[in-house]
Amino acid sequence: MKKIYLLSLLMALVVGLSVYFFADSLQRQALEKNQIVKGNVVLATRFIPANTEITPDMLYLADWPVEAINQLAARKLDEVVGAITQLPIEANEQVFTTRVQKRGEAAEGRLSYVLEPGFRAITVAVDEISGVAGNITKGDYVDLVVTMRNAEFEEDNDVSFLIVENLLVLATGKKTVTSTESTTPQDYFSVTLSATAEDAIKINYASRSGIRLILRPVLDETITGETWYPTVFPESTTAPAAG
Repeated sequence: MKKIYLLSLLMALVVGLSVYFFADSLQRQALEKNQIVKGNVVLATRFIPANTEITPDMLYLADWPVEAINQLAARKLDEVVGAITQLPIEANEQVFTTRVQKRGEAAEGRLSYVLEPGFRAITVAVDEISGVAGNITKGDYVDLVVTMRNAEFEEDNDVSFLIVENLLVLATGKKTVTSTESTTPQDYFSVTLSATAEDAIKINYASRSGIRLILRPVLDETITGETWYPTVFPESTTAPAAG
């Protein structure tokens, strides 16, 4: 009889423990289901107008529920610090990476974001000869040559000047595509260059006489300085003054 009681007690204990662990498991699942997962998001400390460079004091990190964070929002400060706003950002609004653009990156065709501080974009007209037969591409570097008279030395003689060197090509003009299967260089009629304000003035002045672009080898940053040809005319032994 005692064995029956002992067995009953043991079974009751096992059933009790099973019920306890089952209830505990259900409780844990309910807590995990109701638990709010949070993450960092970058917010604006104040209203930031469009075309404004973002500084650290304009931002702060907040701990928000992940479900409330937009997929386009910045999650780290360094993602947007130093960038320029393309659209206004309200105070305490999530900062979207699609609404800011860092320097050096083309922003929806806006060339002004690509230009480095102190540089200007200037476009020169070219043809097949002066444009290196369509072989110039965005990202290349070129030198500029112009042939014109040097009135300070002798009015009747033209001189070819290497006026500017190592200019970055920002873009080429519209290309004429004759065949979609063609692998040959395409024609364009203008090239846009990045130049200092001083060099831009030189280029603008020289454009009246016609400018020829010279394509530089990749990674070649050699600067030879202003040079000209011919250096000596038949009637003289003195070289003309550059510029």
